[in-house]
Amino acid sequence: MKPIGPEVVCFWIAAVLYGIAAVMQILAVLQKKKNLADMAMNVAWVGLLAHSANFFLPAVRQNYTGICSFDKVVAGTTWMGMIAFVGATLAYKAVRPAATLILPVSFGMMIVGGILPCHPLGPSPVFKGWQLWLHVIGGGFAYGFALLSAVMAVFYMQKAKGKTGYPYDELPDLEVLEELKDRFFLVAVGLSTIMIHFAILWVHMNLPAEFVARAGNSITVLVWSYWMVFAIWLGLRYGLKLKGRKLVWYTPVALVLVMVFTFYIAPFREISYHTGPFFPPYDQPEHMKQFLLTPDPKVKPDNTINKSAPVSSVEKTGNTVAMANVNGERLNK
Repeated sequence: MKPIGPEVVCFWIAAVLYGIAAVMQILAVLQKKKNLADMAMNVAWVGLLAHSANFFLPAVRQNYTGICSFDKVVAGTTWMGMIAFVGATLAYKAVRPAATLILPVSFGMMIVGGILPCHPLGPSPVFKGWQLWLHVIGGGFAYGFALLSAVMAVFYMQKAKGKTGYPYDELPDLEVLEELKDRFFLVAVGLSTIMIHFAILWVHMNLPAEFVARAGNSITVLVWSYWMVFAIWLGLRYGLKLKGRKLVWYTPVALVLVMVFTFYIAPFREISYHTGPFFPPYDQPEHMKQFLLTPDPKVKPDNTINKSAPVSSVEKTGNTVAMANVNGERLNK
């Protein structure tokens, strides 16, 4: 069971506030009341503050015992998605109605993350290299901008059908919506490229060549499958010059694929790296234990291992010598 600490309290405060803001935003659309939408954004801002506390408190307190997998993956990525959204609203007023879809998605991801089984992670592996900082930031914000692009695409499709009232009356022309959609997705392309390349750089700078050779095939398939989601859009948009209704459908589909990779396949299904030797105290596959370079000093094993006595000190009896040899063989294994 997940230990209850201040970061957990902040997590659930953020989730509840996101939920309240999402309900208010949906009611604003149904009742066509912009003032209710403004109140929803204020609630979302408070939720983001609580979410930020959840994100940074463990580092400030230097206490990572309550950190679980959903804090690292779901909550952290959702936080970066919300930062991308609120930042975009400050730069583009036309993005504010995107809260209609972004707030329910963020609330849903927080709930899903909150009910996932707890796998204590200990100190974040991000602290073990500047390359991982860029890897995590690139991946989280790539999701955030892919989400923004998908919402702009949905608004484009709805406004093209002649929808009126809030939020459609607050949206710019279709050409501007398409420009925002493409701009956000192009940013996601760049950030995903940063994520991939700095992860590869970290691997080659910190792990033995034997480990990379053994686990490289599975991660290569994962990386190129993820990258193809963005490469296909680049080909359609700038290769075939597709625009408007011919391409507007793609970014919502891409968002679903990005979420599958970001929230599920990479952190929970890819066992070669994300659940490998630098995520103690995860259960490590036997074939990876030999590549554990520097065990984390803050993670203590359940059972201490006693070194076998030197053979010279137990040569008096054959049985004792035999037992020492057996213990030595176990440790060597």
